[in-house]
Amino acid sequence: MAERITVVTENRNLRTLPFSPSEDHLTTGSQWEEWLEGIEREFRYFRITEPEDKKDAMIIYGGKEISRLEKSTPDPVDRRMDVYEKLKKKLNDYFAPKKNKHYARYVFLKMRPINGESTVAYATRLRERAADCEFENQDDRILEHIIQTTDNESLIKKTINRKWTLDQMLQEVHQLEDTTLQIHDMRDIYTASRTGEIAKVTNYGGKQRHYGMQNREETYTMRNERRNKCNYCGKIHSFEQREDCAAYGKQCNKCHKWNHFAEVCKSIRYRYFHSRGTNKGHNFIVLETLVSPHDLGVDLYVNILMASSKRILVHVQRKGIDNKPCIARFTQCIVDYFETDKTKLTTLLCPLLVNNQLIITDKSDTVQPVKIQHPSFCPIRNLSPLEESRLPDDTKQRGIDVGAAVILESADGQILLTRRSKALRTFPGVWVPPGGHIEVNETLIEAGLRELEEETGLHILPSQCIDQQVDILALWESVFPTKLTLGQPKRHHIVLYLHAKLISNLTSEKLNQQIKLCPKEVGACVWLDVPLVEAIVSACEETAKNPAVGSHITTEIKGFIINEKEKQEEAMLPTLPLMTVAGDFSDSERVSTGTKFALEEWLSIRKL
Repeated sequence: MAERITVVTENRNLRTLPFSPSEDHLTTGSQWEEWLEGIEREFRYFRITEPEDKKDAMIIYGGKEISRLEKSTPDPVDRRMDVYEKLKKKLNDYFAPKKNKHYARYVFLKMRPINGESTVAYATRLRERAADCEFENQDDRILEHIIQTTDNESLIKKTINRKWTLDQMLQEVHQLEDTTLQIHDMRDIYTASRTGEIAKVTNYGGKQRHYGMQNREETYTMRNERRNKCNYCGKIHSFEQREDCAAYGKQCNKCHKWNHFAEVCKSIRYRYFHSRGTNKGHNFIVLETLVSPHDLGVDLYVNILMASSKRILVHVQRKGIDNKPCIARFTQCIVDYFETDKTKLTTLLCPLLVNNQLIITDKSDTVQPVKIQHPSFCPIRNLSPLEESRLPDDTKQRGIDVGAAVILESADGQILLTRRSKALRTFPGVWVPPGGHIEVNETLIEAGLRELEEETGLHILPSQCIDQQVDILALWESVFPTKLTLGQPKRHHIVLYLHAKLISNLTSEKLNQQIKLCPKEVGACVWLDVPLVEAIVSACEETAKNPAVGSHITTEIKGFIINEKEKQEEAMLPTLPLMTVAGDFSDSERVSTGTKFALEEWLSIRKL
């Protein structure tokens, strides 16, 4: 019996909060209905079906008010009811009378648009209030009230003359209002001025150097003697040694990653979770409910998504075609958009991170171009109109995301690669440099070094790099899955590969002492020497042929892995998977195609 009780306790831990009647008795009825609907949903989910169990759960989780009413109010006399139905009925009888439709209609008729509020958002507020009004035709009453209270005379005339329904009117007004907003927001979008971040390029002996800058006076050159507010602990201190930072070696209580405190944590998952939970009235949620992407058009809908989720998305501006940067569509192949010769897989473009948008252009006076490449089997490039039409709407509305990855070169000339966790949804088990998304208001270099630390525990500053700089190495157009034969495209990224070459005392052996892999994101890591890198890039994805491995390449290499207990340990890893190419109908552990391209670029600059 004791064992049975333990199992029930572990599996029936309801999350319903106690019911607390409002001080406004007129709204108690609707509050009770919402609470009752929530706890009965949990009954169904946890398969609580016995009337006695349901009654006890309602009393236990309902709070003092329900417990008091259960004791003090008489049970219904209907013998056909079970104990739960009797409790439910007397609670309904007690709370339901406090739902007053006349008062609800009075409040509804007094409602007016808020300054700056869109018509769709206003209609949503009206719909929420109308739910208590018991109107015979709710949509008609909402439409009539909008006509009576809006200042938009043009909308009133169109609605009356064309005999629109509420949905038809909202579709029309939403397009007009948001198109106007879009045009207004885009007026100053392309201001690659001294205040925007520019990937500035200078040449030293034929070698291109790319710098992220916030303005002319503020560069990423961080001298040892300089003091500034630390992004990892939130305090002001010297950056000469890692140990100067109080957060070094500490674990964040928010995201559980290393070398930063929770008060300065930038975890996007945490912020996104809470934004969804606390902003249910956000315009985006309203638009998603009332208007379909087909009504708005994909471009406008993508802009709404971007504004809501705070993702950094790609914008394009092609010389002679685009007057201003335009948001790139998910199904738009970036390389092919700029390269007129479709036989070429590589072209030169200028990346600028401005106002939380990555602008890719071929017409910059301030930025010299860098290489961008995609494979011949790029799914977006080879997507037929029919296949495009079959993509889910939520996929086509994503736009093109932006990622930053760091080719970290130790003082002894080795490159750090990580194997993505096999639990990840995209590119599971694939070998890549440390990297990930770009946060809002981050620079490219800040994003790359943050992701490096979150995934590997390595806290690297630009001042610890040669010439105190981090270079943009190349761009890669990435799509997942990597081939159409593996499935429909689900993600489309532009990945910016950054090169950070460390100063003389930061060897791979010394850095190994600081590595703390994040089990949720990384399954293993290794340092690669030049011969192994050359063998890896010789594995050609275009011909799908694995290289002939020479005797100078070892069959195993020392690295770190995350074991079955999610603990980090040293291990010998086989090198053969690093030189494996992807198949047409299955994928396996390998180095990603974009990473091979970036490593090839790294090999080329070593020869300069």
